[in-house]
Amino acid sequence: MKNLAFITAADAAAGFSLAGFCQLVATADQVKEILLKLVDNPDFGLIVIDERLINDRLEEEIRLVEETWPGLVVLLPAPAARPGAGDYAARLLHRTIGYQQQL
Repeated sequence: MKNLAFITAADAAAGFSLAGFCQLVATADQVKEILLKLVDNPDFGLIVIDERLINDRLEEEIRLVEETWPGLVVLLPAPAARPGAGDYAARLLHRTIGYQQQL
């Protein structure tokens, strides 16, 4: 059975590890390096990333990982969305269908 890893911001430091999951606390600058290490580890099959750590450059990296890695990368929604920021799912829909759709 494959393991599950969470990459979160510092304010969620103990949340998932208390439940027995692998949890790695990171800054936005560290996420890519951690993601690539987890993808290279055959023990992991699911990686969950805190959406607050995602930027446009990392979105592209995640897309590349999803195309080549047999596991699954999922984004964990931010606990309180910033006004007007839009979440990853809305940005993905916008990119896919070509216009902004309010959900």
